Amino acid sequence: MQSVSQLVRPFNQLEYARSHTGLIVNRLNTPTPVFVSKIDNQPYCDGRLPWPYIWLDENEGCKLKSAFDDLVSLTGILAPSQLPPWSHSSDLIAFKPHFVFDPVLGSLKLGRKSRRNLTIGRKRWEISEVDSIEGLRAFFELHQLLVKRRGLSHQFDFSEEHFTRLSRLPYFSILGVRDASLWGAMACGAYFGDEFHLLHIVISPEGLVSNASYVLMHEITTHCQRHGIKLFLGGVPNGNHEGLRRFKVRWSNQVLTSWLVCMIIQPEIYQRLAIPDNSFFPAYRQSWA
Repeated sequence: MQSVSQLVRPFNQLEYARSHTGLIVNRLNTPTPVFVSKIDNQPYCDGRLPWPYIWLDENEGCKLKSAFDDLVSLTGILAPSQLPPWSHSSDLIAFKPHFVFDPVLGSLKLGRKSRRNLTIGRKRWEISEVDSIEGLRAFFELHQLLVKRRGLSHQFDFSEEHFTRLSRLPYFSILGVRDASLWGAMACGAYFGDEFHLLHIVISPEGLVSNASYVLMHEITTHCQRHGIKLFLGGVPNGNHEGLRRFKVRWSNQVLTSWLVCMIIQPEIYQRLAIPDNSFFPAYRQSWA
């Protein structure tokens, strides 16, 4: 796993945003691009921040709100932290727990069964960088299987070009475990100083039954432990994903909170469009699918 020391906020970057589909608007002197969408059956637009989250302080939030004053609302997620990143704002609410491995808090203590699964997995799978067209295509195909297996929404259905573009970003690392002919599990993530933020983790059908993920995650966490890198494993999607939650608990020793941006830019229009008793933000939408 390579590392990058400069403090480039990876998910705030225009080059990263271009790995996703949608209309991207990047205005002068703003800290992040915004995905702009037309509101159904209305002459208005609203905006979303890049997925899965970005880094934004309170002053930058104000600057973003001013620069996109033509939108009805702006939403997105701010990176996980212990405390709200904005001290005085009604535009933020606690969103989801995110699982983290922080070497400062000590090494991971795998249970007996997990250690045994790791030993079994090592007999077949070996770590390998993903640096070929074949590897990137395999990542895309395994992600497609993941979307179907978990019944994930359209929001998570990324194109093959998405993975190709990620591979070209200097702060991204893509690796996996494989045998002589197959990839068992793969992961990619972005470095931000002494942090590594996992974006995608996929496991092949063969890897699911032969403990490939144990070999991959042990390599990643060992690398982070050795180099003092804080590992962010992300949260768990809504729905019945207990297996994924257990997976992330196994490889973490801390839980932080991500923060939902609920920025209403044009209140009068927003209130007029809002669906009564709708808890989704913005309240005139049911989802972003």
